[in-house]
Order: sequence, then structure tokens, then C-alpha cells
Amino acid sequence: ASNGDGIYMSLVLKISDDVKDYTILTAAAVLSAIENLTSKKPLVKWVNDIYLDNKKICGILVEHLLSSNSIIIGVGLNFNISNFPIALREKAGSLFTNETPTITRESLIAEIWSQFNRLSTSQDFFEIYKSHSFILGKTVEFEESGRTIIGTATDLTETGELIVNSDGLVKVLSSGEISLKKWLWYRLIVSELFSRHNKTVVLFLTYYSNESIGLRDKQILIFGITKSSKNPSRRDGLSIERPQKTKHR
Repeated sequence: ASNGDGIYMSLVLKISDDVKDYTILTAAAVLSAIENLTSKKPLVKWVNDIYLDNKKICGILVEHLLSSNSIIIGVGLNFNISNFPIALREKAGSLFTNETPTITRESLIAEIWSQFNRLSTSQDFFEIYKSHSFILGKTVEFEESGRTIIGTATDLTETGELIVNSDGLVKVLSSGEISLKKWLWYRLIVSELFSRHNKTVVLFLTYYSNESIGLRDKQILIFGITKSSKNPSRRDGLSIERPQKTKHR
């Protein structure tokens, strides 16, 4: 970013036993500061990213210095950036984009650390963080021991760990990267079919929109779905053959 387009700051302080998670505290402070000074409605993606309009505008990094019982809190926030590299345009955003900022960087910085100081003396920051999460209730994907796990993010522990339910198996994540799975309806349908059938199933799906799949109205996709024996590592044990386009009659 060019000079004046972003906020990049660090804070070094002694660890307090009263604060259970500094990442969540800092995120809550950033969320509160933005909402106090603007009409923007930011959200948080577990565990340390702030989003606005489905794009990341802020990242938070907390590093522990064990030798001195201290931490370094780093905050990087895109304040007023309009032009991003092509590779980032679909993912990165800014607090103000193609508009005149209604606040200054200095006022936002002051408000962030004011909220940080205020929230650090109570546990309100956890509820602020949780209420701004756009992950809870969503289907997520993450890696564990080289395997891809898919489940539903159901809750947070009091120390900020993410609770994920994967087919009845509860996983508690303390750190790591997760990704949202936007559409898993086909998996749910297929799982339901195979719970009652142990043979090849032909699934007919009718689409009435041609914007996303390039088909004419009321065309049908035919999926041949079979039990997979060639790839036993697949969690769902399914293989989906190439769809065939068939006109609706």
C-alpha cells in the first residue's frame, strides 16, 4: 500500500492472567472501534481476520515472547485502498474504497487502543467477537494430519477455540486456517441417498438459472454416482462422474 493508505502497528505488553486470548481481544477492539466511528459493519473470520463486504480488510498477529513473559500484537488494516493487485482483488478489501474517508487514520488508531484498554478489564470482548463471527453455523473445511475435514462450525470455547461438528465427531481447533464451503448441498443429498441405497444412483437436478452453469432454462444435469473403491481415502466414499447435459422434455 502507498503511504497513508493503511495502518500497520505493533504493541508490546506484559501478559496478563486476566486476558484469556489476546487475538480475540484485539479483534473485538478493532470491530468496536470501526463501528463506533463509522457506519460500517465488519465481521470476523476465525481466528484473526476482519472482513467487510466479504473481503479481508484487517489481519491480526500475536506472538509470545516466552523469555520475557510478553507479547507482540501486530495489526495491519487496509484503510483507504482502491487498487489491489489482480491476484488479490477478489479477496482483499479496504475500510474505505472509492470513497472519501469519514475519519482519519489517527482517530481510528486511538479508538482501537482505547477499546483494547477498556475491553481488557472485562470479558465483554469475547461476546463482541462471537456476535460478529460469520463462521458460526457455516460449513467449513480444514486440514488435519494431511486429511481434509469438512464440518459445521458450531461454537467457540471460552478461550476462543473453534468447535466443529463433522458427521457427529466434534473437533476443537485452537489455531490454523479454515475455508468456507459455499455449497455442499450435493454432498448432503448424496449422503442421504446412500444411507438407503447400496447401489448406483442416478441423481436428477433441475436448474432454472443459467447464470452460473451455462445451461438453458429447464435443462437437467444427470450425475452417475457410485460407491468408490478406488479411492478409499475419500471421506464420503463417493465418486461423481462427469455430468451429461440433457434437454428437459
